[in-house]
Amino acid sequence: LALAGFLLASAGWAQQAPSLNQPKPGQKGGPVVTKPENDAYKAIYNAQQAMKSGPGDPMKLVDLSEAFVAKFPMSYYAGPVYAMLTEAYLNAGQTDKMIEAGNKALDLNPDNVDVLAIMAWAIPRRTNGTSGEAGAQLQKAQTYARHGLELLMNLEKPAGMSDSDFEANKNESSAMCHDGLGVVDVKTGKYDDAITELKQAIMLTKMPDPVGSVM
Repeated sequence: LALAGFLLASAGWAQQAPSLNQPKPGQKGGPVVTKPENDAYKAIYNAQQAMKSGPGDPMKLVDLSEAFVAKFPMSYYAGPVYAMLTEAYLNAGQTDKMIEAGNKALDLNPDNVDVLAIMAWAIPRRTNGTSGEAGAQLQKAQTYARHGLELLMNLEKPAGMSDSDFEANKNESSAMCHDGLGVVDVKTGKYDDAITELKQAIMLTKMPDPVGSVM
């Protein structure tokens, strides 16, 4: 039962994935973009916010995002859109496409803590075994988690975000990173380390993952 828990993705956590690197449409001080580009990004941004505030269709966000990167592949917003696409595919349960979108988001911005946290949390759950490609994926998840935690320690609050929301979102991202590290530790037989990481994740999140519930 415990191992089954490690393979379950928490739908509630996925839908509440934090957004600390997501610029608002037309954000003051941002680069100049065309009106069609900004309007298309605004529609994606609004769809994402609707998903966070209540039940929604992640495929709507997928369709809008895929259309955007096809039409504006060199846009300043391409990285943020791939980040939202990563979250949308996670919510839709399409993990292979989630990993693909996440890799593209991190290619454009290796310091996107939103994506680092999601990838660190999700990759270990879809990885079976510890050798060969599976071992490389677990190591990648560890790298994402540790880099995410390092960035979160010194992250500046986004403009327009309240102190309480900032702390809550930082905690959720940190929890996802610690949770991912804990799952990697379990799969590699480092059970004492796993307990430490998973307890830390439970302390930080308002929505404990099934992994934590079996510890």
